[in-house]
Amino acid sequence: MAEAVIEVRMRGADPRSQRSRQLLRAAAVRLLRKGSDPQPSVSTLVRTAQVSRSTFYAHYDSVDELLDDALGELTVSIMPAADGPLGFVRGVFEQAAQHRELAAALLSPDRNTGFAPRLRLQVAQILADGGLEDCGLAAEVLADGMVAALRWWLDVCPERPAREMAAEFVRLWSPVLASDGGLPAGLRLQ
Repeated sequence: MAEAVIEVRMRGADPRSQRSRQLLRAAAVRLLRKGSDPQPSVSTLVRTAQVSRSTFYAHYDSVDELLDDALGELTVSIMPAADGPLGFVRGVFEQAAQHRELAAALLSPDRNTGFAPRLRLQVAQILADGGLEDCGLAAEVLADGMVAALRWWLDVCPERPAREMAAEFVRLWSPVLASDGGLPAGLRLQ
């Protein structure tokens, strides 16, 4: 019986099933954005999605499974900035500040959202668009550092302004980017 449920979930061919899953995912994101509860209950989710409890359990085994599904669907979009190789950092911190609960859920090490790998791809793309084709390691380290900084900020000192945190992140990275330590020329600060 469990195999049949998994097969139906993966196929998702039934439009009613797709609609129910979409309503539940949207409700989960809406509740996280509202910031009322980082782990909403099934009752709150089904009430927000306007579906029955049995519909929830027909598609998900747990709230965690729904949250992973909902958060994994969100896209990462980082815009390059004209003010240097780390110009985009401020925008990332400002977006996290605008949606703190959602950012905390996306960045949680307990969630399988795929956010960090998508962030790495975006950072690598920004660096490549700036003429740095061979920046894989730099993008990996920078993205992981950004994820760690965002997690630390949201967990330890969420009262600090996003602008201040972004400036601190850039300040910490500036000596590395200013050195000739094997970095591509376009990544070095002038």
